[in-house]
Amino acid sequence: MSVIQERDNAYAAVTQVDGAVSETEQRRLEQQAEVYSRLAGWTLDALGLAPGHRVLEVGCGGGSLLAAAAARVGPTGRVVGIDGDPRLVEAAKRRVAHLPCVDVVQADALGYEADESFDAVHCRLVLMHQHAPDVFLAHMVALTRPGGRIAVQEYDLEGLPCFPAFGSFERMMDAGLRAINYVGSDLSAG
Repeated sequence: MSVIQERDNAYAAVTQVDGAVSETEQRRLEQQAEVYSRLAGWTLDALGLAPGHRVLEVGCGGGSLLAAAAARVGPTGRVVGIDGDPRLVEAAKRRVAHLPCVDVVQADALGYEADESFDAVHCRLVLMHQHAPDVFLAHMVALTRPGGRIAVQEYDLEGLPCFPAFGSFERMMDAGLRAINYVGSDLSAG
């Protein structure tokens, strides 16, 4: 079984038979968004979003950041969320249906082309899944206007120590990192 097949099988465990995102996966994504909500707000502030700005959210998932970005750019701005998973795109569209300045598009991050560049580009927990992170980051730069800003939020679990040293914790972290690396992700990308 190839790594791609293995990854697809692992992902299939969190989807329903009809292809919709399972309630369990939706709950997990919502809980993850809640954990990161304060950091997400700080990150959006650091991007210097202002009324009229154009913002791209790469890997928008269920759309947890889109409304917050829309509130900062206002009705004269534009927020575009892209995600490769059609089920998450549909969830994000439902979430922001009331916001006319937000578009959600199903697109692969590396295949996405825009008519205009963006004032800010943001991604959270996406870089670790890229097989060529340098190519991914170069594409984000290409989508950003000169003088624009890019924010990337990622894990770096290799630097997660346990003090005092605790063998069981270290073995658990090592096993987890090896499993994640096996399916092609890199939790030390941050």
